[in-house]
Amino acid sequence: MNTQGPLLSHYVSIFRMRDMKRSLNFYTNQLGFEVVFKWGGPVDYTMIQRDKIKIHLACNDRTPGMKMTSGRSMFLPTM
Repeated sequence: MNTQGPLLSHYVSIFRMRDMKRSLNFYTNQLGFEVVFKWGGPVDYTMIQRDKIKIHLACNDRTPGMKMTSGRSMFLPTM
């Protein structure tokens, strides 16, 4: 294991949604997540959190040509 280079700092799952309002209602009211931030008007992107788990939700409805896929991102500290 290389411990001298940059270490990964965190991992984010990005879930694509067809209906952001309905999805936020489910994650917050049914699963107990809290909204950390919202972006867009109407909301196109948001981050939710429960305990130490963070999930990003992205709405496909207002992004022409975007395919219905989910994604993941890993972050490195600033070098």
